Amino acid sequence: MIPYVKSDYNGTVAITAYINGVPKTITADHINYDMVDELLLDQSESPIQSSLISDLMDTVKALREAVFEYDKVTIVDDEVLFDGEPVYGLLSDMMIDIVREGGDVTSWCKFMMKLNENPAKHAVDELYEWMYKAQMPITSNGNFLAYKKVRDDYSSAHPNPDGSKLMNLLGTRVDMARNKVDDNRHQTCSTGLHFCSWSYLPSYMGDRGKVLLVEINPADVVSIPSDYAFAKGRASGYWIVGEIGIEDTEFAFADTTVLDDNDERLIDDYSNIWSN
Repeated sequence: MIPYVKSDYNGTVAITAYINGVPKTITADHINYDMVDELLLDQSESPIQSSLISDLMDTVKALREAVFEYDKVTIVDDEVLFDGEPVYGLLSDMMIDIVREGGDVTSWCKFMMKLNENPAKHAVDELYEWMYKAQMPITSNGNFLAYKKVRDDYSSAHPNPDGSKLMNLLGTRVDMARNKVDDNRHQTCSTGLHFCSWSYLPSYMGDRGKVLLVEINPADVVSIPSDYAFAKGRASGYWIVGEIGIEDTEFAFADTTVLDDNDERLIDDYSNIWSN
């Protein structure tokens, strides 16, 4: 039998196994911790080879076995590769952590592939960080979810350039030409199809309206404005996939100022209004 002890290691549960007299330690966050724990516990009834335990406890070998591949995305040896090139950052770190824990990152691979179709480098660099801070999830097809506030008749806060209403009806897709969306992240209130985090909803102007759930392809994101802790964004298109009930969104209508359909005051007077 392989002798071992379980102990506290820098505040984390750990197993130290003595392989041929040499101590080898792994902590509870190791990808193979549960397997090693079970094998050592049952070895009186099911003898195990010391080489097997040694390999399972070897971090490099464990990571090498934790390979995940989907289309152009490969995760191996503590690294994410997109089309053979290494990818670094918050998104790749998160994907590596999921694989280490034995999780499925297919949806995130789809998200990464769509994100890499986005022609705006700043959007590619900033979108996942925005989602992380805003705590917005992705869908199984690699898109992500966000919120939008509209008028009572489901039209956007501001009309189209020709004066017509831009409608946001449940089950429809809304689009505008990408080159019409302001890609300057320092221009905080400008043209584009806007989306935001749950926490930003009260910053929309007006004490009436609807709160919608939108699904967005990462490739359609144009800019993440730098104000309000990067809590909002502009895109060239999205799907209207849900409406949040009034009982859950009362906090979003705390502002008592009403913007009616005939209001022609300058947008500069209201820094919280989004174009659409």
